Amino acid sequence: MFRITLPILAGAMIGFIAPVLAAQGAPAAPGSALAPPAPPAAPAPPGPVKFTAHYVLGISIDPARNAEVSTALKAAKGAMSLVGGLVSAGTVDDTVSISGERYSIVSRTRANRLVAAVMKGDTVTRQSEGAVDNAGYIASEKFTETRGAKHRYAVTTDYDKRTSNYAFNGKPTTKEAVQYRIADTASMPYLFLRQPLPNGSFTVAATDGRKLRQFALNTAEDVVAIGNKNVMALRLTRTRLEGNDASLDIWLRKEDGMPLRIRVGLDKKYGIVLDQKLTELPPIVR
Repeated sequence: MFRITLPILAGAMIGFIAPVLAAQGAPAAPGSALAPPAPPAAPAPPGPVKFTAHYVLGISIDPARNAEVSTALKAAKGAMSLVGGLVSAGTVDDTVSISGERYSIVSRTRANRLVAAVMKGDTVTRQSEGAVDNAGYIASEKFTETRGAKHRYAVTTDYDKRTSNYAFNGKPTTKEAVQYRIADTASMPYLFLRQPLPNGSFTVAATDGRKLRQFALNTAEDVVAIGNKNVMALRLTRTRLEGNDASLDIWLRKEDGMPLRIRVGLDKKYGIVLDQKLTELPPIVR
């Protein structure tokens, strides 16, 4: 099984588990004066990149699900039932910057009034910062999620101390032990940007600012329609859901791992499905 949750190695940069292949040349003939082959040159590290991806956010709500919800949510469900189906709920803008050994991702969601009742505010801002290894893989060190003006979740991860420290509105709340390099809600869709795409089953450890969660994922070939173009994609689907776990599907562009579409299903608890999709295709990220 391909795993993204990696044990922390003292003094080592983040990376993925992979076999080390030693290239062996054919033995020289007796008496040959041929010099041994030179070792292959190390690949050049990926260059810096910065872009902003624009998404439209859609939502569908089943008003018959779960009676134990707030009055505001019931009102939102009632309004959605009048519209029917998946409707536009807002926009999401992700600004991604990767340079040297650091990365930064800022994701801003702006919701319309209908969805603001569900989201506890009309804006959600998620910010992720962390380390980048020589191959370009990222690991979250600081993550914040701000909802409106009253709700701010934060987590800081110290890999040397193997701990993640959580806070709400500036006040410490809890501490978790960390065994692996982790992702977060903002960085998870971009884990494979400019990297080899996974094949088969794998696991990601990611935090949403409240706690660390394990995401077991499977892969499948798929196609995503963006505008009038059909784009070849790899679909990542969360498996092994328990209780009120949210379902998750992420579609990555095959050429560069760019997230094309993200769908989160809260239907077991609230009857809500959020569907985030690129408004237009950006250039291939090299």
